[in-house]
Amino acid sequence: MNMKRNLALSLMVAVVATAASGVAFATTDLALNLNYINPANEATGGTWQLVAKTTDVNGLAGLDVNLTGAGIAATFGAGTATADVQTSAVIGANLNIAWGFDLDGTDIAGTGTGSGNGNQAVDPLFNAIWNNSALIATGTFGAVRPVIVSSASNVHTAASLAGTGAAITDLIGLSPVRGDGVATDGLLEGDANRDWTVNSSDLGLLLNSFNSTTGTWDQGNFNNTAGAPNTDVNSADLGLLLNNFNGSAPVPAVGAVPEPSSAVLLLMASASLACATRRKK
Repeated sequence: MNMKRNLALSLMVAVVATAASGVAFATTDLALNLNYINPANEATGGTWQLVAKTTDVNGLAGLDVNLTGAGIAATFGAGTATADVQTSAVIGANLNIAWGFDLDGTDIAGTGTGSGNGNQAVDPLFNAIWNNSALIATGTFGAVRPVIVSSASNVHTAASLAGTGAAITDLIGLSPVRGDGVATDGLLEGDANRDWTVNSSDLGLLLNSFNSTTGTWDQGNFNNTAGAPNTDVNSADLGLLLNNFNGSAPVPAVGAVPEPSSAVLLLMASASLACATRRKK
């Protein structure tokens, strides 16, 4: 609990110190990636992952992110250097995710820089802009599409890495929610492997499961919608694939979502985290 409170307090101190010193801000981009169980029926929900990248060469030091529609807990540590503080809790209507290094201890450089510790080499939604992101947390969602409500972050400095100074507040840049749904994201019917192009690879997946009565989207069942639920892989699915054969859809956009000032959010989120952890003691 002390480490969690220390992280929150360190984040607040860093905001004040940075504002006073006039240090140039780095930028951290976040993305919430959604993988639907059934892209044709988005109400089935799926899994989400929170990823981050920073322009600071020293890497991420801390993140505080609020989500809605993202369930009641997050799983950490899959793809990032091990952080000292990794916690999630429902605060108000939001799933609050706090992640970071003990800013008074031994810190790890490079996380989230595109070439550092534990990066996700290939974007699962095939947008090269998000290659080499740091995978921070994962979870599940239901019928309601998750949203990033607010976010704030710190990045390392040479002093923080040496243990002689605090990390500094940076700016939040992009923060899109990106998924592979048909209706919302434009995934094409027939794109079994979800690579945004319908081709022979998808046809092969369908033919391998042709006449199956328990087929999923990834096996060629493209018409299992909310209005016509079924688990068959048959000529109807083949027709949908052939209608889009050799077609491509744009990969999920980079798209920015305007947010309030990161510094203000960091103060608010860190304060709420500090209060929450005190209540748990």
